[in-house]
Amino acid sequence: MDSPSPLKKVFNNSIFFSIGTLATKAISFFMLPVYTYCMSDTEYGKASTILAFISTFSLLVLLGLRAAILRFYESFKEKSERSRFTGSVFFVILFNGFFVLLLSVIFKNFLIKYLFTDMDFYPLVFMGVLSLIPEALYYAYQSILQAKQHGKSYTVNSIAYMFVYATLNIIFVLFLRMGALGMTLGMFLAPAVMSIAGIIRLIKNREMIICIDIKILRPVLKYSLPIVPHDLSATLATYISKIFLNKTVSYAATGQYTVASQISNIISLVQTSLNLAFHPWFYEQMENGEEGRKNIKNFSVFIFTVYCYASILIALFSQEVITVLTPGEYRNAWKIVPIMTVALVINFIYYTHALTIFYNIKASRFIAVCSISGALFNIIAAYFFVPVYNSLGAALAYFVSKCFTALVTVFYSRRVQMVDFGLSKMIIYLFITIGLITAGLSYSFIFDTVGFDVKNIVFKLVFTVLITVVLFVWKKDVIIKYIGFLKK
Repeated sequence: MDSPSPLKKVFNNSIFFSIGTLATKAISFFMLPVYTYCMSDTEYGKASTILAFISTFSLLVLLGLRAAILRFYESFKEKSERSRFTGSVFFVILFNGFFVLLLSVIFKNFLIKYLFTDMDFYPLVFMGVLSLIPEALYYAYQSILQAKQHGKSYTVNSIAYMFVYATLNIIFVLFLRMGALGMTLGMFLAPAVMSIAGIIRLIKNREMIICIDIKILRPVLKYSLPIVPHDLSATLATYISKIFLNKTVSYAATGQYTVASQISNIISLVQTSLNLAFHPWFYEQMENGEEGRKNIKNFSVFIFTVYCYASILIALFSQEVITVLTPGEYRNAWKIVPIMTVALVINFIYYTHALTIFYNIKASRFIAVCSISGALFNIIAAYFFVPVYNSLGAALAYFVSKCFTALVTVFYSRRVQMVDFGLSKMIIYLFITIGLITAGLSYSFIFDTVGFDVKNIVFKLVFTVLITVVLFVWKKDVIIKYIGFLKK
C-alpha cells in the first residue's frame, strides 16, 4: 500500500489540528450556562480570574519549550537522543513548575494583595498555582504529537481533554456546587489526567527517558527563553485587565466581562478555521510572483469581509444569546460584545501583516516587538479606562490595543517587505461594519430592551436579511469562487 504524499499528509494533519484546536476553544463557550447558572457573577469573576492566571502563567512555566519542541524534535535522528530530549524537556517544565509553586507559597501575601484580592490563598489560589504544572505538561505533550505529525492523536487527545474537563466541571460546579474552587479543580485534574496518560504512553513506547541532559538543553533553552515574552503577551494583557476590574470595581464586573468575552470569541472559532487555511496558502502564493500577490490581496479582503459579516451577526444577536445562556445578573454584558467583536476583526489586519514578517526569516524574531508593544498598550489603557468605565473600560482597552498592535505591525511589515493585503478596502469595510452594527442595535439602545423583545428581534432579523442579500448580490462571484477554495 502506497504511503500518502507529503502534501496529502500535511493537509490531513492540518484538518486534525483544526478540529483539536476548535474543540479546545469551544468548550468554554458550551460550558457557559453551567458556570453562570450555578455561580453568582462575583463567584464567576473569581473563577475567571484564576483561569486567566493559569492560562497566562502556565506559559511562564513552559519556558517557550512548546516552540522548541516543534523546532528541535525532528533534528534528533537517533531514537535514544530524541527520548533524552523529550525527558529533559519534561523534567525542566516539572522543576520550573514546582519552583514557581514554592515562590507563590513564600510570597502568598503579595499574591493575595495584588493579584487575588479578597480570595483565600488556601485552597483556591494555591490550587490555581498548582494547576500551572499539569497545564504546561499537557501543552508540551500536545506539542510532541504535533512535532511527530500525529494529527489524529492530537485531535483525539484534545477531544478527550474537552470531555474530561466538561465532566469534572459538571460534577464539581453543577452537582457539588463548589463554585470557583470546582472550576479550578477541573482545570487541575483535566490536564493532570491527560498529561500523565501521555507521559506513560511516551515511556512505554520508549520515546521518553526521565533525565536531565545539559548538552541537549543548552541550545534548546537558548532558543526557547526569548520566546517567553511573546507567548505571555497574548494573554497577559487580558489577565491584567481583569486584575484592574477586580481591584477598582468588583469580581462581578469581571464576571460580566468574561461572559462578553466568551460570546465575542465565537468569531475566533471562525478565525481559527480560516487562518489555518490561509497561513500555508500565503507562503505558497508568495512564491508565485505577481499573480500570487494579486491572489493574496483578493483573498485577504474576502476573509476580512467574512469576519465583518460574522461580527455583525454576533454583535446584533448577543443580547438574545446571553439571555438564553446566562441568568439575569449577566444580561448587560451584551453591551460590550460589539466592541470586542470589532476588535477581533481588526486583529486580522495584524495577522496578515505579521505573516509578512514571519516570511522574512531574518525579521521574524522582531514579531515579538509588535505583540509585546500591543500588550503594554492594553495594560496602560486598562489602567486609565477601567476605573472610569468598569467592564466597558476593559473592552475599550482591548479595542484600542488591537488597533495599536495592527498599526505597529503594518508599519513594521512594510519596512520588511511590501505586500498589499488590500488594507484600504479593509479599513473602508471596517467603518461600514461599525456603522451597520450601530444601526442594527439602535432599537436596543433607544428603547433599552431587556431579554427577548419580539419587535427588537424582528427588526434585527429583517436588518440581517437585507445585509445578507446586499452582500451576496454585491460579491456573488467572489463568494462562490472562495467558498470553492475553502472546500478544496
